[in-house]
Amino acid sequence: QRFLSLDDALFSCSYQSNDVEYKREAFTSYPDKVLIYKISSNKKASISFKVSFNSFCDGIMKHDDGIVFERKTDIEYIDNHIKINGKLFYYNVEYAADLKVDISGGSVSCLSDCIEVKNANSAVIYFSCKTNYILSSDVFLENDIKKKTKHNPNLYNEVFDHIEAVSAHSFDELFDRHLNDYHTLYKRVEFNLSNSDENVDTSLLLENYRKDNKSLYLESLLFQFGRYLLISSSRKGALPANLQGVWNAYKSSPWSCGYWHNINLQMNYWGCWSANLSDMFESYIDYALAYFPKCHEHADEYIQKLYPEKYVEMAFEIMPIGEY
Repeated sequence: QRFLSLDDALFSCSYQSNDVEYKREAFTSYPDKVLIYKISSNKKASISFKVSFNSFCDGIMKHDDGIVFERKTDIEYIDNHIKINGKLFYYNVEYAADLKVDISGGSVSCLSDCIEVKNANSAVIYFSCKTNYILSSDVFLENDIKKKTKHNPNLYNEVFDHIEAVSAHSFDELFDRHLNDYHTLYKRVEFNLSNSDENVDTSLLLENYRKDNKSLYLESLLFQFGRYLLISSSRKGALPANLQGVWNAYKSSPWSCGYWHNINLQMNYWGCWSANLSDMFESYIDYALAYFPKCHEHADEYIQKLYPEKYVEMAFEIMPIGEY
């Protein structure tokens, strides 16, 4: 069985192999800024696996517009950690990540290309990452692309220290903190059209719907799925939801992970108010306040060129968020 619980923002997978029942659970915690993945079973000393990190986007990539991007990632396996450092050279974006494996019973060891777990009772994997990108008006106003970000020599250490602090808490403690945060938002709305299909596999519901076998349960499920995506993509302190979402597994992502203001971005946020998630718009407000000065600069240049004899520079003032 494999499912995503929209109620709890929890992925779960369970299966049986050689008379052993295995279970995998994963969630990403906003309050703790970490992805947590737990593997357990109903039999002691039955969990063995290898975990490694692969940066498939490394190297040089040329876009259709002629811009050349180069990325290099350094990966080290140390104790029960995977140490990850990298750089996108076009904008000098530095990134760092740490993956830690904790086990109960059994053994964990580092090989040259992976972390290997043998005969554990259970295992928890922690993953967190960070970049040197800081949202501010300087990012948009700085014309030198190499100066839009500032070098952070301590980036990996910050991630490592964070993982060590988070992993001092149990899986259940971290999951409770995740639920308390997520439920505050998700449980604001109850919406139920029908329960008649709630035990039908989602892929079958979609297949039947395409054949004009409509399902009211699927429609209400899609409404809540949209709320789940918005909660997961647009939290305060992070960038707003783009057209791909925060999850991307491609060298060149769909819609280039961009922000298109001709209608697409607005559609991302339609659910903010109709679905009682107005807080999710705060990350976009922060983004807008950062790019407004550049927009003002462009508008001045445009009007000055179009109507040079009538152009009068007007005072530009950004309203505090509370006045919107």
